[in-house]
Amino acid sequence: MAAAPASDEDDFELYNKGGTFSRPNVRATRQKTMTMESGGTQELRRMFADARQSGITLEELEAKMVDLFRTKEAEMNGRLGKAMEKVEQLERHECVSNENNLKVYRALVLEYQMMLEELTSGAYIHVERLQEYGYSKKGNCGGSCVASAERDNYKSELDSLHEDYSKLYDSFKKLRKIAEEQKLEYSGLHEKYLERVEEVKQLQGKLSRLREDAKNKLEQASKDMENCMREREESLIGLRLKVRQLEMDWKNSQRELEIKVHEVRRLSEWRVFQLFFFPLALDVPHEQCLRPEGPPSYLPTLSNYRLCFSGRAREEYDVVNKTKT
Repeated sequence: MAAAPASDEDDFELYNKGGTFSRPNVRATRQKTMTMESGGTQELRRMFADARQSGITLEELEAKMVDLFRTKEAEMNGRLGKAMEKVEQLERHECVSNENNLKVYRALVLEYQMMLEELTSGAYIHVERLQEYGYSKKGNCGGSCVASAERDNYKSELDSLHEDYSKLYDSFKKLRKIAEEQKLEYSGLHEKYLERVEEVKQLQGKLSRLREDAKNKLEQASKDMENCMREREESLIGLRLKVRQLEMDWKNSQRELEIKVHEVRRLSEWRVFQLFFFPLALDVPHEQCLRPEGPPSYLPTLSNYRLCFSGRAREEYDVVNKTKT
């Protein structure tokens, strides 16, 4: 019983010096949080999975990411705005409640002080609560006395309000932490997006250079092909002319060969006639035996003459002709 008045007196002195009352730890034990992925991360993964399956271009993926970030940013801003409005309303309500509760606490402290004076002085002093939270001292207990249960109710109500405020503040800290994580995640994704944009620019530059190089090589190849075709046409023309010339030379050579063969044949026939058959035609005059039947040529052949010689010479001539054929 002696320790309680000393504690109340210390609290009263601390209040007069501008401090705060010591309050019991009424906060609930914090539960262990579970690590879960945010909705934005899941949607991003789903978006990249859809992009891999459908094979969309980087521009379409970029537009989808920008739309997702805008949607998430607007949603987060709306949630933060609502949370801030709720916190502000609760803070205003809490300020009003705290002012009223402070008045109640002051009244309780004064009441404790009067109770201490009653206990220390040995005289009973009745404490009556006024409408202005003021007090009047009376010597007798004629009015309604303030019960200790009422003071406990006020104190428990204030502790409950403090606990609610602590829970609300913890929720606000969680929301702020989530907002900061979302902001960091957005900044990281934005940096990755800028890196991807830079990579796309580099790839576009390489692609343009490769396209230009391929175009130049194709033009050079076309020129080389045209030159080869022109050289081929020129070569074909020269070869055709050469073939024609060779054909003409061959025809001339063939004609000359035929003439030579014909001349050799005439000479051989004429020589045979002179060697074998001409001496046998003894009874026939020379003018009658060799009479040309056709037009004269460079060298007469036996077929152009009608031979007039004896039967023995005639038989030998037929044998020679059969052997030649």
